[in-house]
Amino acid sequence: MRRQDRNIVAFYPYSLCQTSYIYTMQGFLESKYKVIDYFDLLNGVYDLWEIRSIYLNWPENMVKDKDIRLIKKAKCYGVKIVWVYHNKIPHDSDITDMVTRNTRFLIKISDVIIIHSRQSVEILKQFEPKLKYEKVRFLAHPEFVGDYFGYAHPDKTPGNKDCFLFAFYSLIRPYKNIEILINAFNRLNKSYDCRLVIAGYSPSEEYFSSLKEIAQNNDKVTLCSQYINSLEMAVYLEQADILVLPYSYKSAMNSGTMIMAFSYKRTVIVPDICMANDYDDSLIYKYTYGDEENHIQELHKKMEMAYKDGKERCREKGEKLYNIVTQDNAKNKVKEELISIV
Repeated sequence: MRRQDRNIVAFYPYSLCQTSYIYTMQGFLESKYKVIDYFDLLNGVYDLWEIRSIYLNWPENMVKDKDIRLIKKAKCYGVKIVWVYHNKIPHDSDITDMVTRNTRFLIKISDVIIIHSRQSVEILKQFEPKLKYEKVRFLAHPEFVGDYFGYAHPDKTPGNKDCFLFAFYSLIRPYKNIEILINAFNRLNKSYDCRLVIAGYSPSEEYFSSLKEIAQNNDKVTLCSQYINSLEMAVYLEQADILVLPYSYKSAMNSGTMIMAFSYKRTVIVPDICMANDYDDSLIYKYTYGDEENHIQELHKKMEMAYKDGKERCREKGEKLYNIVTQDNAKNKVKEELISIV
């Protein structure tokens, strides 16, 4: 059977209750193809002759010898290998021999490498200097407009419309440098009337406890370790004046939270990771940092700048970013491009 006559895409990671990003991208593909769990293919539930494409998100830590054998065999059957390159290396990981091996393997074996930020191609070249550029395709990260809606009880959300509110809404994990955010805010709050809200699920109780220790003497910091559902997120975003995302250079390359912020007319403070470099410096508060102390200093400067610009100026930037993502990152546009790639 010719590949163009096949209609099954083996998707990793497959789930009905995955992240919003996975739910959206999987849904785009399901509008035209039958999408199955990659592991059903690996376990022999489906024959390779039925498969149009193997579609891989974050496989760098997943690929084992049996996966390599399957993917190599799939190529012989005319299956298209699509790999989405999300991070420099897996978060909370090191550049191990396995990660390097898997990344180089995926670069060589993939028919298409999808990137969500244009500068990501330079990171790929660090793993494979002989990278074939024609297999790399930029695909905008889909926007989140309309994904979050509803009403959240006021006791569960930040409040206080007069006070400038810095916010972090996402999974609370070490690579996101939240301890650096709290330290920078502690310095800022000595001179200015502002608040910081950090909310999101923390997989590590130990890490969350360490954050509470850093924030314990500042009553202007609110820490909330719980999953924010779609009925609450829109309210959280409405009350924030700006989102602060002090990612680690070690692994971070893209940020779905950035696109989420723009989708709800908010701008961000963020290091110059690949995705941040796709946006005009006049619209986001972008910075470069060195060691940990320098990171705190540079983040503090940008937080102070945003505070002095004020709520109205920050909202104006957010409005402009919203106009950009509703065009460049529009779901229908991303959907059509993704289907054409697969």
